[in-house]
Parts: sequence; structure tokens; C-alpha cells
Amino acid sequence: MSRMDPRPQIPVGWKIELRHFPEVDTYLSRLLADGVTFLNYQYLPDAADPLQTLVAEIRARLADVNRGVAILDLGLKLDRVTESLNKPRLLIVLIGNHLGRTVTRNHLGKSPFLPVYNRPEGKGDNYIGNALSNNQPGIHTDASAWLKARVDLLALLAVSPAFCGGETILTNAIGAFENLTPEVQELLLTRPFVRQDPFDPKYPRPARRTVYHRVRTCFYEGLSIKYHRARIEGGHQFLGEPLRAEDTAALNELEQKLKGRSVRYQFMLRSGEVLFVNNNFICHDRTSFIDSSDQGRYLERYWAGQHYDHDSDCLMT
Repeated sequence: MSRMDPRPQIPVGWKIELRHFPEVDTYLSRLLADGVTFLNYQYLPDAADPLQTLVAEIRARLADVNRGVAILDLGLKLDRVTESLNKPRLLIVLIGNHLGRTVTRNHLGKSPFLPVYNRPEGKGDNYIGNALSNNQPGIHTDASAWLKARVDLLALLAVSPAFCGGETILTNAIGAFENLTPEVQELLLTRPFVRQDPFDPKYPRPARRTVYHRVRTCFYEGLSIKYHRARIEGGHQFLGEPLRAEDTAALNELEQKLKGRSVRYQFMLRSGEVLFVNNNFICHDRTSFIDSSDQGRYLERYWAGQHYDHDSDCLMT
């Protein structure tokens, strides 16, 4: 990961420009004309798939333990009009199903995309997550408490930036792990922490998982992290199992290392950019933000991975 820059900019090595893959746009237009959308797309392997070269570039960046990030520049400015987002959404679903399978958990509807914005009407019933607010959720990986599926790929489609703030923060958890003391490494590899599911916070048997573990996915194999401090603390409080002093000390040391300048990068996503993150070792956060009457931060989140009951070589080992 590159070091933080006082003038937030995206590293050149992360970016991929869609204009270099004209066959992809033609293919998407043909699918849409045939009635294929992000809502009804079914994965069908195709040796002549025109996305193969683009997916290979994204895969290489995601699999690189020193990177784990790819940003696809669509070359256009987006707005929240549904029709203008249909082609980018379909493209993300196609890419996601090359690198896993669509597993998005969306408590607002059946779309594989969850809106990420400050929702004045609230977060919805039985949801304690941070996607629909403007607060800073803390450094985390997505779906660390989810029992149903493992999220390997996080994609964020940037539609509009905030009037002020809302910068994206990424941090490499492998680099952070290497900077931990051996005792803390061992605890985080072996201690099963309770995780409170933000979509079902009162579930009586929440997940218990170590913070670090080994994983094998369709595009990455190696050390992985499942982490969200608020979900761990909420889970232990919900079950009445207070964190031990050594637990708190280990998590504090981890938080400190995850914020280290050598593993962290901060930047602003522009409209028309898609951030792809290897959710197995890249943690993320955002700065708080302020919207104006004519400019509000709006992104759409997509998850791809594997269901834990799926009979596949891509499952966790």
C-alpha cells in the first residue's frame, strides 16, 4: 500500500480505464438489448467472454498482497437516475460473478446493490450498520459477522461525492499483522470473538470467529482478516461475555497498526469510478461528511464471494 499523501490521490497502479476495453461496452449494450440486467443476470461460463482481459487485470491487482485494490474508471459522470446506472451495475455484477458469486445482503430490497448515503428517514428496521449514515464506522471489513456467506470482493460504485468530506480510507491488514507483537498475532489467530450481525443484531447464536485466519478464494489464497471493532464489542455485550483485558489490549494494538501510515491510504472517489477491494485483507473506512441541498454523497455497494454451504473449492480452509 502507498503511504498517505496530504493531497489525496489514487495511485496510478490501482487505476484501470474502461475506454481501453471497447469490446466490453459493446457486449454490455448487447446484453441490455436482449433484456439481461443486473437484476436477472445468470452466470454462464463462456470461453469467448469479452470481459476476460478486463477481469484478469482486476484479479491481478486484487491478488497482490501489496495492493489488493483496483479502481475502474468508467469515463463518465453518473447521477442517481436508475437508467444511467443500469449498465455500470450490470458490469459490476458480471465482474463479481467472474471472481465469486453475487452474495449482497440488502435489507432494503432485492437489488444486489445497497445504497450508501446519509438516509434522513433512518437506517430501516433491525439494522445497526453504518451504510445509511454519515458517521465514521471505524476500520473494518464487510460482513465480518455474517453467518450465511463470506464476502471476498467489495465493490463501491461512486455516483456522487459529498459536498464536504466522505473520503475513502483503505488499510492493508497483512502489513498491519506483520507489525504486531508475536503474542498479539497468536491471540488474533486463535481467539474466537463473538460478532453481532448488523442485519440481525438480536440473533441468539451469533458468529464466533478469529480476527485473522487463512482463506482460499477464487482469486486469492493467504492470510485474511474479518474485523469490525463495533461488531465484536456489540456481540460480547449482547451475550454477556465481557472482553478480557488481553482481548482489549490486542484489539487496541491492532487498531493502532491498522492506522499506521505505511499501510494506509486516503483519497476521494469521483463520480464514475468503481472501487474493487479484496475484502479478505483490505480494511476500509470513510471520513465523516456533509451534504448540501444540491450535492449529496451517494455510492452503491456490491458484494461477491461464496456461501458457506456452497460445495466449492473456493470455500474457506
